[in-house]
Amino acid sequence: MNDSERRSDGKALLPFLVFIVAFLGAGVILSFQGVFKPFSQFPALMAAYLGAISAFLICKGSFSERLKLFTEGVARPGVALTVIIFMLAGAFSSVSKAMGGVDSIVNLCLTFVPRRFILMGIFFIGCIISFASGTSMGTVTTLAPIALGIVQASGLPLGVACGALLSGGCFGNQLSPVSDCSVAVTTGMGVSMKDKTRYNLVIAIPAMIIACALFMLLGGGGSDAAMEIGEYNLIKVIPYICVMVLAIAGTSVVICLSLGILLSGIIGLAYGHFTVLTLCQQINTGIIGMAGVILLAMVISGIAYMVDKMGGINFIVDKLTGVAKTSKGAHLGIAALTALNMLCIANDTVTIILTAPIAKDICNKFRIDPRAAAVTVPVMAATISPLCPWSGLTFTIQGLVSEAGYAISIVDTFPVTFYPIVLIIVTLIAACIPAIAEKVFAKPWDFEKDAPKA
Repeated sequence: MNDSERRSDGKALLPFLVFIVAFLGAGVILSFQGVFKPFSQFPALMAAYLGAISAFLICKGSFSERLKLFTEGVARPGVALTVIIFMLAGAFSSVSKAMGGVDSIVNLCLTFVPRRFILMGIFFIGCIISFASGTSMGTVTTLAPIALGIVQASGLPLGVACGALLSGGCFGNQLSPVSDCSVAVTTGMGVSMKDKTRYNLVIAIPAMIIACALFMLLGGGGSDAAMEIGEYNLIKVIPYICVMVLAIAGTSVVICLSLGILLSGIIGLAYGHFTVLTLCQQINTGIIGMAGVILLAMVISGIAYMVDKMGGINFIVDKLTGVAKTSKGAHLGIAALTALNMLCIANDTVTIILTAPIAKDICNKFRIDPRAAAVTVPVMAATISPLCPWSGLTFTIQGLVSEAGYAISIVDTFPVTFYPIVLIIVTLIAACIPAIAEKVFAKPWDFEKDAPKA
């Protein structure tokens, strides 16, 4: 295929359509059959495999040429780096949790957050845990028993407490340097974690303050119920603090995560949680646990490369050009595209992997700073997750509540899941005011060199 010829062909988007229809269609069918968590049953990797097959079928050239295109997409440096970071993130999460780091963070937060502000406390603790761990699912799973205990003791409405819990989980899911969302978007769009995190903080902190105020208004009158709080160990929190500080300071995320694994391992060995053998097993468990996401990222990258070469990305950019006449309009288009993909796929990491290369091309076309767009993409994906009735996160909270003997639906939580709603509004406002990004970044983006200006 001649790379010098610019192609623009809507038919090239068929692999993406096959992927979305297979993933979403299976969930719809299973939901009508009454299957629990219907949109989590059909493997995303299988949907991606079907998309890859369709890419091979519509791509012109011999099978060897088509296979070469796919493997070139998989073997790109950015994809290889993504694989390495996912492996390290999985290992760090596994080792730090096994040595008691998560429990220490939870108990530390419960000790010092004023409990008369119950809802704000749930939200704030969730923010800290999700930022430290980088996962909304893990935060919700960890804090749900505590939040349900608070509900039972204080008499607060269940829906409001769950809204605070979902809001806290959303905070770190799109902001934390160690989250899948941050890793996927920075490697997919070719920006540094330092720049992404700095601008992300400018967007996230005002939204968090507003959400805290709203939860204080709702929960300030709750009873100061006595809660049993476990012990915490400040030493076991050190790996999380180290990783976060180094990442924000601009240290390579590979170095940050590697140091986090090393510190967690040393602490675990010192406290007798591991032997050298079981430490190695925990690292292996964490890496294997990320295998599904790693393989999915590789297959999607191969598909995206083939779609790009067939003119699919140019088609999207051209259509967006016809609608969006300014860089602000194009930036809002990136937000809308991410939200639409998220509603179809119902998985934030997969959505980001799929959307990032398209967003990158739109940024080049409209001269949008990719560091700002690299915040818009994960924000839109992560905020839709707790608001989407068929996402894994909402199914998880419903399952945990059901196990505790309660019942809840998205109707109960949606109006009071304040942080994602506020964050969407703040993000869209920031997209319309490029001057905000210009003040955050000391050096403007050089589109010719695809890097900040020297």
